Amino acid sequence: MKALRRMLALSAIAIWSTLATASDLALSDVLPDSVLGQEAQEIAFDETQSSPALAVDLRSSGTLIYQPATGALTKRIDNPAPAELVVEGDTMRMVSGERSRTISLRKRPEVQVFFDSLRALLTGDEETLQRLFSVEVSGTRSSWTVQLTPSHERLRRLVSSLVILGNERKISSIKTSHGKGETRLMIFTEPQS
Repeated sequence: MKALRRMLALSAIAIWSTLATASDLALSDVLPDSVLGQEAQEIAFDETQSSPALAVDLRSSGTLIYQPATGALTKRIDNPAPAELVVEGDTMRMVSGERSRTISLRKRPEVQVFFDSLRALLTGDEETLQRLFSVEVSGTRSSWTVQLTPSHERLRRLVSSLVILGNERKISSIKTSHGKGETRLMIFTEPQS
């Protein structure tokens, strides 16, 4: 009987310490340290796009590149077909094969805000994330989840939520949910520096 009470007490302490650790976790505890002023940051990814409108999920892989000096964000797709999307300042350029298209983000501020939020994630810019999203952090330092829900109506039209999983200060995946059941899951396949 004493052994059972002791085991229950130890279990309660273990559960309490896990809950206390999780509830004490803040966004600043999990975001990557700022990379501003450093060299370009590159990380390989595998991405799956799902939609009720698609018969099968679309899969791609490539490299996400962030240039701290210019703020440029590049998504280079290697498979299934080479393509590139570059966002720099208020311009987005898409290149696929011989075709290239440039869009001014001044005309699409919700798209600009979306890319600003990705930059904020990559640079550890907590202030921007808090301004653009309702933020929920859960888990422990070794296994955490950040749920971002857009605060602004324009951004909610583009994305209904972002769920970021990670460990320590490294992001392991970003799941973007759009309206009508569409999702994109980007899993990073190399450690971030």
